[in-house]
Amino acid sequence: MSVSNKIGNLLRNYSPKIYYFITKSIILKATYRFRAKSIFIMDQKGSSFKEYISENNMNDRLLALKNGMDDYSKTTISTLYKRLLNYPEFSYGVKIKPTDNKPIGGLLEEEKIKINNSKLLKKEKIKIKTNHIDSSVFYFHHGLKVLPDKIQKMVGGGDFIDLGAFVGESALILNQYNYKKIFSVDMSKVSIGNYKSNMAKNNISEDKFEVLNYAISDTNGDTIKFADSGSSGLSTNWESNTKDGIIEVPTITLDSLIGDYKINPSFIKMDIEGVALDCLKSGITSLKKYRPVMSIAIYHNPIEFFEVKPYLEAELDDYTFIVRKLSNTTQDFDCHAETILLAYPN
Repeated sequence: MSVSNKIGNLLRNYSPKIYYFITKSIILKATYRFRAKSIFIMDQKGSSFKEYISENNMNDRLLALKNGMDDYSKTTISTLYKRLLNYPEFSYGVKIKPTDNKPIGGLLEEEKIKINNSKLLKKEKIKIKTNHIDSSVFYFHHGLKVLPDKIQKMVGGGDFIDLGAFVGESALILNQYNYKKIFSVDMSKVSIGNYKSNMAKNNISEDKFEVLNYAISDTNGDTIKFADSGSSGLSTNWESNTKDGIIEVPTITLDSLIGDYKINPSFIKMDIEGVALDCLKSGITSLKKYRPVMSIAIYHNPIEFFEVKPYLEAELDDYTFIVRKLSNTTQDFDCHAETILLAYPN
């Protein structure tokens, strides 16, 4: 290892504030024209990982996140943390090509799996109109596939909640787990139209699902305005630069959603683009009452990544928590995207 690399490693591990300043302000900007554009860290969904790391005691944060988890969860967290430290954020305008086709920290086990999307859809016997074929959904089933058999059986017969429903791909793939009814929530009216179409194509009875146009929030009755592109990445944290297609969507808390629609949740999938912690806080009364299995996307911003698990651990008695990166690719955001916190009652 060169002297410069050793110095860089020391700064990164023991003085992240200085490392952050040097990498963002000097090295990355100076080498912009010479970097291959391929890998970067998400920073458009509420806050910056680099700034969060520079402003917090990360030893304490990492200890709290890893506490009580299995060894592979700890390995996954350590690997992703190395990437968060070393790769530039999207706003830098710089992306870094992986060395020898391997990302920083090496490949996680999920990243070694070779998946053919078209064959996967045929295997699952799903007809769907979308260009967004995600291994976290169609291969890993939002993490249910990696959980113990008894936990997979536990969710059957109850209601499922799908927060961030997009075009219904989760409702379709999770149908095999025998939910009583799935309540799907999405901000986008465009996506909801496609959702209904996809459910019809797959002959899913209308009494098996209810799709609701809300923005999940920590408040009830407010209104969110946004440009409805129908994208899978729509977020209350991401302001649009366009005035075209602006729609208004009411907010609802998780507790109100469960109470108003008389839901008895056995499983909750949550991929809501950066606002998971607010959503969980808004539903903690129901989570304590029903004790569902949960799959929570925590990769959008550092609040999700570092603070969701410690919050739930403090609020919910006798739960197991694991972290998995449910994606077999590492390009672009995928170096840390599809990182999921799985939580289930013991």
